[in-house]
Amino acid sequence: MNDLQSQAELAPVDVNGALTADMRFVGIVAVIFGGIASASIIGAVVGVPLLLFGLRIREAAVAYRDFATDGDSLELSAALEKLAGAFKMLKFAIFAQLAVWALTILLFIVFGLSILGAILEGAPGMRGFN
Repeated sequence: MNDLQSQAELAPVDVNGALTADMRFVGIVAVIFGGIASASIIGAVVGVPLLLFGLRIREAAVAYRDFATDGDSLELSAALEKLAGAFKMLKFAIFAQLAVWALTILLFIVFGLSILGAILEGAPGMRGFN
């Protein structure tokens, strides 16, 4: 345990600098992409959780910044709680996106096979392809 403490003292983390700046940037980009994706009904399935992820990650960045300036452990706890909520939203967005992709692939296969079947059977209106 003493070795871990000495390593932590040698390499402090600058939570007020690059970490919070990156969190704010990722939050802004997620909010923008979530808003754009939410313009369609199917896109809203992914866009709303992505938008919520962006908002939560920005809240976590503010809490981390407050922890860095005040050193209050309650702020660190709040930041970690908000970060955990953000990742839950991101996980939901990822699973929703995978479901949308799977549904899209399934629809392409079904419609592609039905069109191919109609061509091969010589359906009315498709006689020129025989």
